Amino acid sequence: LIIGATQFKATTTSPTIGPDGRIVFSSSKDGGGMDLYIANEDGSAARRLTNTRKAVNISPRWNPRTGQEIAFISDRRGQDNLWVMDADGRNPRPVALDPRWKMRTPDWTADGQFVILVRAAAGQVNTLNMAGGITMYALDGGAGLTLLPPPAGGGGGGGASRPAVSKDGRFVYYDQGRPGTGGDALKGA
Repeated sequence: LIIGATQFKATTTSPTIGPDGRIVFSSSKDGGGMDLYIANEDGSAARRLTNTRKAVNISPRWNPRTGQEIAFISDRRGQDNLWVMDADGRNPRPVALDPRWKMRTPDWTADGQFVILVRAAAGQVNTLNMAGGITMYALDGGAGLTLLPPPAGGGGGGGASRPAVSKDGRFVYYDQGRPGTGGDALKGA
């Protein structure tokens, strides 16, 4: 990410361009954990949206319908769960808080009413290649609707990752690892 290399000189990930051209991203710029930042499309006027000390706030995604909300994953309550906040960083609120699950890589449905994500058992250590299923949450919370269950056994790869909803809302696309490869594409897909 150019912003990280030029301005931030820190771990900077998950850039997402909003409907108005602004960019929201995660960075460790100010020490501690990972916070969310917003910047103009050219990287200027970057400012922090979250300030949660040692917490990790990652994978921000703009609401495609309103452009006024950002879904993200945060461990601010001890577990990687789904949160939503206003685009100015105000009003952060949990959508799903469940210590049984680790959540990753949210994406909005086209109508901006639901968020889908990867959900895997909390005991999994490798959170980058979680053997997860795909779950959809309404913005008012609830237990979530399982769209794709996690693979049997829960930890050997083969799960879904990085779900993305088509613009018309009819399809959910995702990566799927091959069991036994540990998520290593060079070992076969």
